[in-house]
Amino acid sequence: MNLVLEWWYREQAEKLIRKRADELCARLGVKYGRLTIRGVKTRWGSCSHKGNLNFNWKLIMAPEPVVEHVIIHELAHLKEMNHAKRFRELVAELCPGWRDHKRWLKDHECMLSGPLRQLREGEEWTVSGGLSWLQGWSRVREGEESGCRKPGLDTTRLMAALES
Repeated sequence: MNLVLEWWYREQAEKLIRKRADELCARLGVKYGRLTIRGVKTRWGSCSHKGNLNFNWKLIMAPEPVVEHVIIHELAHLKEMNHAKRFRELVAELCPGWRDHKRWLKDHECMLSGPLRQLREGEEWTVSGGLSWLQGWSRVREGEESGCRKPGLDTTRLMAALES
């Protein structure tokens, strides 16, 4: 079941990220080489010196403004291949709330990065760490610690797909 769920998330991530990247490229006046969805442990996105973009599939579980921030960040590297002042100004121009989105990723990293695990009978969908996320619940299951400061994932895309 976990492989099917991961496959579904990867497909959704590719659709959303490619669509937004293409729209944002027009605003920035840039073009990327390839866009790849990966399952990396340490990064949400990257931009190679050849202009190829890589994104973590687990971004799809984050709110769309957070996903858009990561896309903008990587596309900005097509103009500035560093994190200098001009790069930060470009990101801030396109995504004024970037600091909040960056903080959201840091605060929720343990939920997004944890592996999906097998369900036991009578259990809700969870990520390792014990947070219930299928319906966007923001409570920690009784007797379990999450290690996350601010629970609450956006699972509207998953819920809509499951209901259709």
